[in-house]
This record gives sequence, C-alpha cells and structure tokens, in this order.
Amino acid sequence: MRTDGKAEVQHYVPQVLLRLHVKDASAKRGTEQVWCFDKKTQNVFSPNIRGVLSGSRFYEVEVDGKRLSLEEPLTAIEGLVSPILTRLLQNQKLAELTKPALTPQPQLPAWIHSRRT
Repeated sequence: MRTDGKAEVQHYVPQVLLRLHVKDASAKRGTEQVWCFDKKTQNVFSPNIRGVLSGSRFYEVEVDGKRLSLEEPLTAIEGLVSPILTRLLQNQKLAELTKPALTPQPQLPAWIHSRRT
C-alpha cells in the first residue's frame, strides 16, 4: 500500500484475467491492450490493461484510523493463480493439473484471518 497520499489504481477484474484477452499475445508486459466497447458512444477502442476495469484505492478501507488494503494479498493470490491459468491454456485439460496446483495456500496478513469482537 502506498503511503505517499497518491491514488493507487486497483483492478476489480485482475490483470491476470485481463491478460487472457489481450489483442496481441506477444505484447511486452505493461503494454498489453484489450478491446473495449463503449455502449453509450458505440465506440470500440483498445486501452492498456493498466487503466481498465479499475478504480482508485478500490480495495482500501479505513478502520479505527488505520488504512487497510486487500491489494497486497490479492496480488499474492493472483501470483499463485497465474501459472495455473497458463497451464490450463497450454494443456486445455483440467486432468493435467495436480491437486497441489489446484489448492494454493497464499500467506495472507493476520488481520484478514482475525474477527473483530
């Protein structure tokens, strides 16, 4: 989480999923683009995935004066899911995945596991 007061772009559709739909699969990371359709204007356009399906500080909340963010644990989960999706796309068979590959155990911050009383 950034502490410099600047907004952080957080995707509500993870980039790991957006990358499955890029218009040029050989594009370098950070330059990937997807096709979008604006229903209001009927325009088709192709933005960078960094700026679509996202919001400023989307996964942040303030609790008891502390700013908490789910961005870091969600990024960790995306890192675990990405190779699984890659294998699924390469093999196109669920049977090719091993049980441990299907049940990743990400390390999440303690505050996510604890319940407030």
